[in-house]
Amino acid sequence: VLAFHEYTLDMMGEIARREGHMNKLSQEHKSRLAAASLSKFDKMKQAVRANQSVFDRMILKHVDDEMLKGTNSMHSAPHHMAKVRLVLHQLAREWSSEGEQERKDCFGPILEQLNIHCEKRSRVLCPGAGLGRLPVEIVGNGYACQGNEFSYHMLLAGDLALNQLNTKEEDVIHPWLDNTCNVKNVHDLYRRVNIPDTTAREIMKNNQNPELSMCAGEFIESYAPEPESWDCVVTCFFIDTAPNVFQYIETIKTILKPGGIW
Repeated sequence: VLAFHEYTLDMMGEIARREGHMNKLSQEHKSRLAAASLSKFDKMKQAVRANQSVFDRMILKHVDDEMLKGTNSMHSAPHHMAKVRLVLHQLAREWSSEGEQERKDCFGPILEQLNIHCEKRSRVLCPGAGLGRLPVEIVGNGYACQGNEFSYHMLLAGDLALNQLNTKEEDVIHPWLDNTCNVKNVHDLYRRVNIPDTTAREIMKNNQNPELSMCAGEFIESYAPEPESWDCVVTCFFIDTAPNVFQYIETIKTILKPGGIW
């Protein structure tokens, strides 16, 4: 929560660093740059404030202003701030029209195989659920699904996506402010992305008895004690997170029912 609260502080420091480098350029060197390169910093600061408003909405569901006032002398570790920025990227990928093609490429083959190999209403486990889009799509296809996620950052943002964003494109984020690689146009840095492209409720509306749940916790600790419990396990960008991939595979084998599908 503190890391999300400190997003503006962190990003304004980074923008100030970049702006400082720009200000050290001679007038001759500045004259060689496009006008947008010189004016981008004010727009980036506006975008940071817009992102912070989304984060404030998210965290104030879980803590109040008084609790946050007591954190003024605290600072989050850099790796926590990196995860906050990653959440913005993930919101764009999972819950915006901009991420539609990527979702088709990643989720499409999984949903296709589910429809081939698993009966409707089968119990599907989705570890590494991120912000919950894949579990929602699975339920929308007629299955019961539980998502599992270890990252508190993803769990908080997933709650925003699943339970707080109730209208199509009701909020705006600027997810690429920290992305300085492969930028063709300076405007891409502060490009607006509307979220969500649709709501979880809308995706699941054709399932008359939707069963969706989320489990917070480490995969092996959460599920190894439940042998032969799941009809199917779906993994997407998950196996590579394993400290020991063999333990993940053994756990998947353990928790699948006889004849179950991974």
